[in-house]
Amino acid sequence: MPSRIHRILKIVLWILVALLFIFLFAKSVSVMDYVVSTLLSYLLIYKYITVFVTILLSSFLLPLPSNTLFMAAGSFASQGYFNIGTLFIVGLIANVIGDVSGFAVTRIWGTKYITQEYLQRFSILRKTEDFIESHAKMTVFLTRFTGTPGVVVNFLSGLSRVSFRTFLTVDIIGNIFNILFFIWLGYFLKIYSESYSDVLQVVGWIVIILIVVYLFYKFFLQNETGK
Repeated sequence: MPSRIHRILKIVLWILVALLFIFLFAKSVSVMDYVVSTLLSYLLIYKYITVFVTILLSSFLLPLPSNTLFMAAGSFASQGYFNIGTLFIVGLIANVIGDVSGFAVTRIWGTKYITQEYLQRFSILRKTEDFIESHAKMTVFLTRFTGTPGVVVNFLSGLSRVSFRTFLTVDIIGNIFNILFFIWLGYFLKIYSESYSDVLQVVGWIVIILIVVYLFYKFFLQNETGK
């Protein structure tokens, strides 16, 4: 059984690493520029359907520029192409469904294979779980503004002992502020630029990296002290 769990964890890890490299590669070769221009074209044609599908996929797994889309939609709303209220509701529903799906995947299947005994054997996993649980509200809320890093937090929250009620409540509140911020930013400035999203995504990844570094530091420091 432990070997099976170990293989599953390795597969999940490699998938996450692969997705990260795909995202970085897309940035480096300007594929994201093509994605943005394509989404903007579909946004004008299919409107709310484009918003719903794009936001749902970006909040669950794919590194799509959701904040850029909200800014663009807000800019188009200032010209009468969108209704602000409808845009907000569609975006909120899509975001919450995607976030809850990520949470549910690891809560249902992750906790099935990653047992308490396994967490005790690998204390770094226990420390990660404890950190997310202790700082759940702050972590979930702040990462609603950061795009891709928020997806990682959704999965980690599902693995931890964070209650679904807490996650859902903070997720909804965070998404409300996030969506309103970017929609109104596009509405009033009448611009849409990926640079805003880039800055927030970098901040989000820095936060996640710092968390990982902290956990490894505590893990190895504790081991050295115990010797």
